[in-house]
Amino acid sequence: MKKDKIDYPLKLLFKTSLFVLFGVAFSKIFSYIYRVIVARHFGAEIYGLFSLSTVIIGWLVTICSFGIAEGVLRFFSLYRGEKNKKQVRAEKIKYLYNITFKILIFSSLATAIISFFLSDFISITIFHDSGLSIFLKIFSFMIPFWVFSRYYLSIILSYERVKQNTIIEAVMQNFAKVFFLVVFIFLGFKVNAVIFSFFLGMIVLFLLSYFYCKYNIPQILDKSILDKKTKKDILSSLFSYCWPVMFFGIVSLILYWIDSFTIGYFKTAVEVGVYNAALPIATLLAITPELFLRLLFPLITKEYSRKNFTLIKELAKQVGRWVFIINFPVFLLIFVFPGAIINILFGAEYLAAETALRFLSVGAFLSSVFIISNNLISMTGKSKAILFDLAIASAVNIVLNIIFVPMPSFFGIDNSLGINGAAFATMISVAILNILFAIQAKKYTSIIPIRRKILRIALISAIPFFILLYIKTIIPINIFTLIIMAVLFFGIYFVLLFFLKGFDENDLMILRSIKNKIFFLNGKPN
Repeated sequence: MKKDKIDYPLKLLFKTSLFVLFGVAFSKIFSYIYRVIVARHFGAEIYGLFSLSTVIIGWLVTICSFGIAEGVLRFFSLYRGEKNKKQVRAEKIKYLYNITFKILIFSSLATAIISFFLSDFISITIFHDSGLSIFLKIFSFMIPFWVFSRYYLSIILSYERVKQNTIIEAVMQNFAKVFFLVVFIFLGFKVNAVIFSFFLGMIVLFLLSYFYCKYNIPQILDKSILDKKTKKDILSSLFSYCWPVMFFGIVSLILYWIDSFTIGYFKTAVEVGVYNAALPIATLLAITPELFLRLLFPLITKEYSRKNFTLIKELAKQVGRWVFIINFPVFLLIFVFPGAIINILFGAEYLAAETALRFLSVGAFLSSVFIISNNLISMTGKSKAILFDLAIASAVNIVLNIIFVPMPSFFGIDNSLGINGAAFATMISVAILNILFAIQAKKYTSIIPIRRKILRIALISAIPFFILLYIKTIIPINIFTLIIMAVLFFGIYFVLLFFLKGFDENDLMILRSIKNKIFFLNGKPN
């Protein structure tokens, strides 16, 4: 394979990732500001009720979406990469939009009505907490906006408009939530400040994504003129792909949220709130793959339709390497300093989640590395394989949660709150899931998205890691010393990567392009 064929998409991925990094960093900052305000200002109980309600409504959104948002992302990308006439491709896309839009209108409205009338039953009968009811009732009206936000964001991404997708989803939505929350608190609102700020943030997301599609991708809104046979084939392909996607959307939510659900059932909303201080910290490890996967999936899907398998393999392996290089040291920092990070972000009230955070960070790190295998399987259209993997992992998670959450201790670990058991169950099930993803991706694509040199990277990271452990024993840990230690850790890590040949030729190519860009901006020859 010619090097220039891999250089361009890698540069495009890296260039896009820098913009996504800005958007995701902004998103995470404001997302954490929102959660920290709710957790600190309203306490663990309200934070727990808020977390539970978003879990329940998230499940309902996934069910009534039927996997259509994911299907649109794949098939729009696939049709755009086909080599038939441009007009034929355009007509397929228009038909797909028109039919899926009608389905989602009906399903989302019906689900919202059902959810509203079942709110009291869910709150009192299942969770034994009447305070949950008001959250569920108001969030029920949010379901159609949530469904169509996901739908239009997938359309934007299918056209490889990653920057626009990032600005709308990562930046504007999270800023709006924090803005409305602060305003409502200032106006004297109590619990309703949390409910209405989250709701209005979702409406902002819907309006921005819809109007972007309307004015920047208007061709999808036109009526299609396809023959009946082609329409039937499109529908058949779509639902053959989407129905497993719908179920693995549900199952994946069970996998990642059954712990909060189980804690809420066996314990109280307070424990749910404490646990959900650890959960968003662990998901920091999802930032790095998100930087690349927003563009990688539509890109490799389009190349798959063109049968460029060598290019797909190189892209997947290189992105897997980048994720490992960035995330492994982040994982080590979270694992070594869980209590300090929780205390800085959420306060001493949530320090009981320290051990849980360690378990969750292990699972999150594995997931960040092997999520590319998930994308490779989706690229081939083998959505049933993903459903199979998720079903097994979720069944394991449910069983382990039921066993460990009620137990006061397990394997010598104190579990008086139940949250350590939930985190341990999630770690084990996520590990199983990602092993299955890797096996399935190897089976269908012959690709394992990890290069052999990651062992060298892991060994290199051990040097600053042990330095960090030593420093931890001689200085007190607070926000300032933690920042200094993190900077020192990453500084030593990247210098060692450079001098001990931890970077490969593709990494160096990207570094050279960054250097050339800097020299160009400074007006110097490169």
